[in-house]
Parts: sequence; structure tokens; C-alpha cells
Amino acid sequence: MDQIPDQIPGVAPVVSPVVEPPKHSMKKLFIIVASLLALGIIALAAFFVFRSGAGDDFSITVDTPERVQAGVPFNLKVNISNDSGSMLKDTQIIINLPDEFVFVGPTKEAFQNKRLGDLEPGAITPETFNIIPMSQENTIKQIRVVVSYIPGTLSGRFEKVITKDIVIGEPGAILNLTPP
Repeated sequence: MDQIPDQIPGVAPVVSPVVEPPKHSMKKLFIIVASLLALGIIALAAFFVFRSGAGDDFSITVDTPERVQAGVPFNLKVNISNDSGSMLKDTQIIINLPDEFVFVGPTKEAFQNKRLGDLEPGAITPETFNIIPMSQENTIKQIRVVVSYIPGTLSGRFEKVITKDIVIGEPGAILNLTPP
């Protein structure tokens, strides 16, 4: 086999120049990486700030009897606990009743909106609503409780919704009329 010489006589060897990256491109790379790192840190900080102001430790409990009698009033108790570190502004409770349920009192509507105002951190606010089921016996109805609020440092309104199923049993009073 013939060997290929490293150099061909009479021809100058081809030397490829070593290309070094320009110094300013390393500077640009450093600036880009530092900027992305700074944006990441800012985004992470913003996430925790907004998360802490969104009322993570805000809870609602709704207590009702599991079974009620048609025509007999019962109490719907709503407890709001603000265990967050920020104020909950313009807090409201909205109760949506199913058909054939009414509030005891001056309102005859199927919903009631009660403004609670601002709730300070650590506040516990109990509210009681008196309701009469007027529906047929042996049915299941659903009550919807919405608590609407503006958390501490944010300007948008948030809502938490809880629904409760209530079994309507036999009527509380039966009236039998017999003619004389």
C-alpha cells in the first residue's frame, strides 16, 4: 500500500487558523445568564408574596343539620376564620337557597347577601341564618354558601364556595281535618 505523505513537495501546508471567540461575546453570555437568574429570583419572590397575601389560612365552615323536617325552621351556621397574616377586605357571605326554601324574616328571596366588611388577621366571624324548608318530604336539596373577599395586598376579588346537601324528612306537623 502506498503511504500518503504528510506534505506534498512544492505545496505549502494548509494551516487552519485557531479562531478564538471574541472577548465581548463572553461578556454578553455572562449578562444574559445573570439577567435570567435575576428574573428567576424576582419571579420566585413574587410568587411567595402573592401566595402569602391570598389568604391561604382562610377557612369557612358551614354547619347544618343533616336531616330537617319540612315546614320546621333550622339554623345554617357559617363560621369564617381569618388565620392568615393579612386583612380580608370587603368580605361578604352569599347564601343561595334551593327552590322551596325561604329565609325566616323580611326577605322572601332565594338568596341573601350579608356584608361583613374587613376581617382582621385572627378574626373569627360566626353568622347564623334561619331557614324554613317548604319542599316535599324525602328529598335532598343543596344549599350553596359563597364567601367573597379581597385578600390583603391584592386588588382582585376571590371567592370560596361550599355546598351542603340537606335531606328533607317528613313534615314537622300533619294536620288532619275531618268534617263533623
